[in-house]
Amino acid sequence: MWFADKDTLKITKPFYVSVQEALAFVRSNEKWISSNRASVPQRVSLLEYLSQNRPVWLFDREYEVSLLPTKTKSPYFLQDSSLSKILIMHRCGELAKGDIEDIFYSLAEKSISERVKNAAEKGKFTYSRLSVRNQRGRWASRSTSGTLSFNWRMVLLPFDLQDYVIAHEFAHTKVMDHSVSFWIFLSRICPNAKALDKKVSTLSREIFRIGD
Repeated sequence: MWFADKDTLKITKPFYVSVQEALAFVRSNEKWISSNRASVPQRVSLLEYLSQNRPVWLFDREYEVSLLPTKTKSPYFLQDSSLSKILIMHRCGELAKGDIEDIFYSLAEKSISERVKNAAEKGKFTYSRLSVRNQRGRWASRSTSGTLSFNWRMVLLPFDLQDYVIAHEFAHTKVMDHSVSFWIFLSRICPNAKALDKKVSTLSREIFRIGD
């Protein structure tokens, strides 16, 4: 149970727990819900987030993002690897919040897919399908059929943390739960996994605010 935002409480339940039982659990925790709702951070757009000079990590390098007003009719971007800069060109005063998210969603899809493919080849892991999605409260997931799904916001994490998230999902090809066996295996393929997991958790609260 967690807050996606101040007005949205999300609940996950095991398949053997009924909806009625889940709702009863929520009702039994009304005091906790009321006391924690006020501390939930407000959502921000990606535009607002990047306006604070936040970098992004794409493909094999860290990029600085700059916004440049022009007379162009629709927004587009220039990616300069030599300067490690991404320049977003947009019509002055008319850059919609969704426009920049569309740009970065496309970049994230390519970058994350490439990193996952390389990690799979290196570790000799397999997966049936890969998707990059707008997941609100998790970094990634793996289905029983072998489909891997990653949050596009991963490109807002440094590469060592992106690689940890990827390794975490590949570890689930061996152990589906988060038992001791899972962490032992994950630590073999990703040294210092516990420390990296803590760093990801710390950044999650801020980054999961991004998006309308």
